[in-house]
Amino acid sequence: MRYRQRPRLLYLLLTLWLSAVFCTPSLAEDIALLSIGPRIGFSTKTPLLGKEQKYYFHLYDVAAVIKLPWSWPLGRSTWSLETRLIASAGLLTATNESGLMMTVVPELALSGWEGLVTFDAGAGAGFFSNYKFGMQDFGGPV
Repeated sequence: MRYRQRPRLLYLLLTLWLSAVFCTPSLAEDIALLSIGPRIGFSTKTPLLGKEQKYYFHLYDVAAVIKLPWSWPLGRSTWSLETRLIASAGLLTATNESGLMMTVVPELALSGWEGLVTFDAGAGAGFFSNYKFGMQDFGGPV
């Protein structure tokens, strides 16, 4: 059953990407790079989803937040609903093993006060070149 869900997600992401590429430019704003920068992360052995983690993980990546061309003002206030894309690529290490990790997350962002406050939510996909670190298994490359 899990195998059948992956193609649906892939088709959804492909549809979103094609919609973004072939949208009529006169109906949309410009695409803008909002931020780009490095991120560093690490884990502990605290339980995650009820299971204790076996290894310490370290993440080093570069992430970019891109404002997509579609946005909608909310009334006469300074708040608006925007579409954004977060993309990242980096290195995930644990147990003397490492692998490439890439993510793409389309999202909706509620932005106000000229961009000083933003609430966002999205769901996306990740790719792991190495998805097994010792006994820890992330379930597959995508």
